[in-house]
Amino acid sequence: MKKLEIFLSGQGGQGVLDLGNFLAYHWMLDGYHVIYTPSYGPETRGGKVRCYVIISKDNIDSPMIINPDILVVMNGPSMDFVPLLKEKGTLIYNTSIINREIGRNDINVVPIPSTDMADKLKSVLPKEVSEMYNDTKVAQNAIVYGAMISLFKMKESNIDPVLSHFYTGTKNKYIALNKFAVEEGIKYVKEKNLLPVSIHL
Repeated sequence: MKKLEIFLSGQGGQGVLDLGNFLAYHWMLDGYHVIYTPSYGPETRGGKVRCYVIISKDNIDSPMIINPDILVVMNGPSMDFVPLLKEKGTLIYNTSIINREIGRNDINVVPIPSTDMADKLKSVLPKEVSEMYNDTKVAQNAIVYGAMISLFKMKESNIDPVLSHFYTGTKNKYIALNKFAVEEGIKYVKEKNLLPVSIHL
């Protein structure tokens, strides 16, 4: 069974669990079998958070991930998980707050300053959108989502359905910010000429 295993980790408040949900639902819209498993402590903002996403064309027999194909790291302490990444796997990490050595030369490394990019969104958002938010750093997960869409050549037509699915009711005010952040993430990968990552499903 061919499957893609993604491990995402960071701290509470960075939207790690939402990012996992975005990715899982994105592939589910394309007809794939998906398992999403969150894992976090009693803390919310600032606590350790991680989740696992598995995607396959076939039925998935286990939610466990031991050696992921893709590792997304949003904060410094989560770099401890780098040794778990498969050889020739892909590490996507937040250079805004991580300055640790990677310690491996057998993996594909994609640096993205996601926190800084999200923080700067307020200055580039259309006025009618920027006035809705006090802090745009909450969209750092959407920056990474956009970057992954570009890196893995995922369907951009799924972005609106994904955001609309998770931001309903009073939360729909976050759709505009997150969509803009996703587009910035896509644009970042293209402007930096980061090479697409081949995934086989």
